[in-house]
Amino acid sequence: MKKSKVEKIYKLRSKFSIIGLTGRTGAGVTKVAEFLSSDFSTIQNIQPLKLEPLINKTRRYNISYTYAKENWKKYTVIKYKNVILLHLLRSDSSNMNVSLLELKFPVVCVEEIFDLIKGCTELITRIKEISSINETLKDKDELKQLSEIFFSKEFNDFSNRFDEILNGYNLLNRIKFFHNLANNLRKSGDCFNHKDEDEISIFTIAETINRIIKGYKISHDETHITIDSLRNSIEIMFFKERYSAFYMISINSEHRREFLLNKYQDDINFVDRLMVFEKDEYEGEEVSKGNFYVQDVRNCIQKSDIYFNYNPPFEEREAELPVNELIDRSDYYLVGQIIKYTSLILHPGLITPSAQERCMQIAYVAKANSGCISRQVGAAITDVHFSIKSIGWNDVPTNSTPCLLRSTTNLVNKKDPESFSPFEKEDKYGFNQELVSYYKDVDVSALGGQNCSFCFKDFYNTVKGKDNQVHTRSLHAEENAMLQISKNGGVSLKNGILFTTASPCELCAKKARQLEICQIYYIDPYPGISRWHILRDGSSLPDLILFSGAVGRAYHKLYDPVMSYKDELALITNKRPKSDLVLSGM
Repeated sequence: MKKSKVEKIYKLRSKFSIIGLTGRTGAGVTKVAEFLSSDFSTIQNIQPLKLEPLINKTRRYNISYTYAKENWKKYTVIKYKNVILLHLLRSDSSNMNVSLLELKFPVVCVEEIFDLIKGCTELITRIKEISSINETLKDKDELKQLSEIFFSKEFNDFSNRFDEILNGYNLLNRIKFFHNLANNLRKSGDCFNHKDEDEISIFTIAETINRIIKGYKISHDETHITIDSLRNSIEIMFFKERYSAFYMISINSEHRREFLLNKYQDDINFVDRLMVFEKDEYEGEEVSKGNFYVQDVRNCIQKSDIYFNYNPPFEEREAELPVNELIDRSDYYLVGQIIKYTSLILHPGLITPSAQERCMQIAYVAKANSGCISRQVGAAITDVHFSIKSIGWNDVPTNSTPCLLRSTTNLVNKKDPESFSPFEKEDKYGFNQELVSYYKDVDVSALGGQNCSFCFKDFYNTVKGKDNQVHTRSLHAEENAMLQISKNGGVSLKNGILFTTASPCELCAKKARQLEICQIYYIDPYPGISRWHILRDGSSLPDLILFSGAVGRAYHKLYDPVMSYKDELALITNKRPKSDLVLSGM
């Protein structure tokens, strides 16, 4: 039977896929986009360093590489900032004057920008001829026209020149300028309106990207798109809900500052100011206040499916490398990860997951058990051979009621008394009155049937003017996993490995040190000092390793084969030993 018959099974994957990219500034996001949009001949020249002796890790890579060489799909890049520029050219350009001057761009810079715009009148006319570039645009001809304009040489030349002008005067303010435009578009649907908030506008940029993809698909046999880069978690949700073939990749690096210094010619002052500025977009504290239009890179990282590590692998981490050599090697490792996961997107089940992926997937799944209403974290502890010994998640102690399942309505009306402590429900401790007074006027009807939970730690710390983790009702995920071992008989965790969806806080890091855990794999860094304090004091230090791999839904989408690999090979080669040899009398 010819291979073409089996290929039909994978037709959807080979014809269409979308990869979203996210990560902090300098983590390597644009580098990944560049590699994805390259021909395989370019990829072929940047191969990962070979690990000797031949082990399963390299066998997996060799299989992925061989498959990629035959089936490589070149991705077309949608630059997020170009989508913003598309909206800018549809806006009243006179508002841009004020916006640039507010960021202290000199008048001469503003004049250069306006001269550039005046020189692109034909392009702007074509863009404005399209009736809408958001959700109301459904006409196929206009969708196709939008895509053709966006990917045209004329528009991209304009974009490059626009960047070049602003970069020449103030690179950091250029970043702030696009940052402000994006926030305004998500807030109000207008590049320069930062006052009127409309919840419908949150998807303004995402809808435009969606239309560009649809227009591209009309005129192309195959559609493989990568978005560089998404930094708003609501937009990630938008694409996940629309495309089954959407994969969100987060790129992380432990050497961001070194890479930025190398890129910006050792300008320490600029790099430090840049990292201070992007700290706000990473934390995304405004999101917790209901301002969903801002950038929140931390949430984007948490919502990713696949994690790339722009660092040397653990085996070579001890080597002291010059920055240039470090960057060269990091390119090798990025390419290796790109080859592996793009091959799996095209052909799920081509290889098996790594031991690290398997264990982190268990931690990732475990976090869903958490009844914490602030943040869910999962953890798994293995021995040195990656055999699972315990799992845990951040939650209240056994037989207590998780915060998610407690109701302020019950507290106020004195129902379900077992869910609340005497400290919360009895007047004599002086705290019940404050709780009841605060929550008694909650408009439950506004919740639309949702349970009205509350975080005791946040409330108590606010009332008492404190900021202390000790008042949380929950155990941390790592702590819970460690206690489960003690609770259920106990085994030694010396030289064990901890997998956690967030790097351990100071308290859990101390416990890991006491248990003599030797490696800690994590996805998202905890915003504390445990990394450079608790885990770096003394001797026999545990290795803190940034996780690289697939978790969550992507783990199943990439590693669950469409059909039995044995049957697939038999269909392609027309070789079935079980029947062939019996019929031949062998």
